[in-house]
Amino acid sequence: MTHSKIIYGLLALSLALALFTGLRRIIQSNIVQPDTLQSNVGAHNAEAAHSAGSIGSAATDLASQAALTTPVTGTNSAGQLRINAPAASPQAIQGGTFIQVVERDADTLNPLLTTNATSLAVLQKIYPALVDQDPASGLPTATHGLAESWQFASDGRAITFTLRSGITWSDGVPLTARDVKFTYDAIRDPAIQNLYRDNFANVNDVQLVAGNEQALVLQLAAADCAILQALHQPILPSHLYGSATAAELADPALWPQISAGPFLLLDWTPESRITLVRNPTYWAGAPQLDRWEFHVMPDATARLQALLAGEADWLELAPDQIAQVQARADLTIYQTLADSLTFVALNLADPQDAQPGRTAMDALNPQPAHPILGDLRVRQALAKAVDYGQLLNQVYGSRGRQLGAYVLPTIPWASADDLPSRNFDRIAAQALLAAAGWQDEDGDGVRERAGVPLTLSLVTNTDSPERVALGPLLVAQWQQIGIQVTFQALPFATVTDSLLAQQYDMVLIGWDNLGADPANSDFWHSRYDAPDTGTNFVSYQNAQVDDWLDQARTAPACDPGVRGALYRTVQQQIAQDLPYILLSGQMKAWAYPTAWQALRPEPWGFDSNVQQWWRR
Repeated sequence: MTHSKIIYGLLALSLALALFTGLRRIIQSNIVQPDTLQSNVGAHNAEAAHSAGSIGSAATDLASQAALTTPVTGTNSAGQLRINAPAASPQAIQGGTFIQVVERDADTLNPLLTTNATSLAVLQKIYPALVDQDPASGLPTATHGLAESWQFASDGRAITFTLRSGITWSDGVPLTARDVKFTYDAIRDPAIQNLYRDNFANVNDVQLVAGNEQALVLQLAAADCAILQALHQPILPSHLYGSATAAELADPALWPQISAGPFLLLDWTPESRITLVRNPTYWAGAPQLDRWEFHVMPDATARLQALLAGEADWLELAPDQIAQVQARADLTIYQTLADSLTFVALNLADPQDAQPGRTAMDALNPQPAHPILGDLRVRQALAKAVDYGQLLNQVYGSRGRQLGAYVLPTIPWASADDLPSRNFDRIAAQALLAAAGWQDEDGDGVRERAGVPLTLSLVTNTDSPERVALGPLLVAQWQQIGIQVTFQALPFATVTDSLLAQQYDMVLIGWDNLGADPANSDFWHSRYDAPDTGTNFVSYQNAQVDDWLDQARTAPACDPGVRGALYRTVQQQIAQDLPYILLSGQMKAWAYPTAWQALRPEPWGFDSNVQQWWRR
């Protein structure tokens, strides 16, 4: 498999995981992810299966577009999928129809297969997950998941989940631990090709508890707090599919017939509309909404016009659309920091001699240093020479946000939000280079040391307009302190091949959809310094950081207080060692009519209380 295929697959997976937790985020062309490097970078090998980030590219739909096939219950004359949903309870409060406009149609509604953003947004409203995610902090929570509690074994290698009693599927059949085991076993089945299997690579077994239909145990190969993020996967009804073959379970036409979520699938008109209706038996309370509709509108202007005309209720805004919406008193804008980072990766090791970070005996393998970037003073000078305010304003406008740490402030339990952002200080940058022995002896504007000019290369991907615009600005600012940098915008596959092979000086890239658990961000551990596959492609090595990361991933009972303190310590060390120059986070904006009541959008989900929504 090529490097770019690895990255695109992980990008799709990270987007899928993000959407299963209630996010509605489309991958942006200027971000990198640990779950997903964005036309950006993001690759995890099998050992790093729980990575949440992905290198982001400008690729729009990363899932294969499975053709629509014969629906489970048949189609009407228009080719429209039709499901026999029960009528709404006559006692239900009528809350109207909520219309979400989306750029792309679903590809399939089989949750074992899809990584399509629209598909996942639909499935999240139909199939429940074992573990819920707190919409404000991103932490695992029992608020709306099937599990009302869970308990870790003393060694962290087993987790016992207790499910809520009394939950039924919409056909009246009780939902039990058997459904969870069936779903997780299907994901782990090698005969069912799916992108979610790697997230369960640390699961040795899923066991039912004798005499208790509402309990199950996950047996892990090793303690790993990141596993809880994988448990947002939609759960399938085993009484419908338990006798299905692997081929049948991997069929794109395996669409939802019943529900244990707030809505049921009513119909799907390809390339036009998907309609959900209230599930009157939803255990947390039937929604007041009558329907939730997804309207497919590929054109951004058409989507905005639908919102402005009162024909849409939820829209992610493009940056140039915000002003029009702000002028409307009848519309509300919600903005939050997107789950993304844009940065310059600095190769700390010699690109002519890329080596793994650990030996075959799992000991640290010291790397030969990069001849220029191996010097901390040079890295500090590069960072101080960047006029962040100018760059962000020129390229991102009001969307850009300078960051002090790689863990976003939308993860308050783990973010080192007291770390200051780097300041532009050209004089200090020049002093650092001089102290490192780099002087402009011949007056040509480029510093030299021992007759060798201070020259570096910077590359980024052509399919990211923002990064292509950032590159020349960075080159010009570094030129002012005597560093000559050549800049190239290259195809994404070319960039990621050299990045993962660790054969580069500097790469302008980004992470997207990292998720709310830093354990999914395997940027710094020497274990993931693996040429061609590892996400520690900067060859960062620090034995103490390795230890802190391992402690945070395996903390007893995954205590967020203990884990957060460790991650903040890691962020402080990374800020000192400077393997990345963090350039920007980005704000995202959504809009909805002010007439809608009880909406409480949060960074990690906007519809966690959907059953309470109503319209004036």
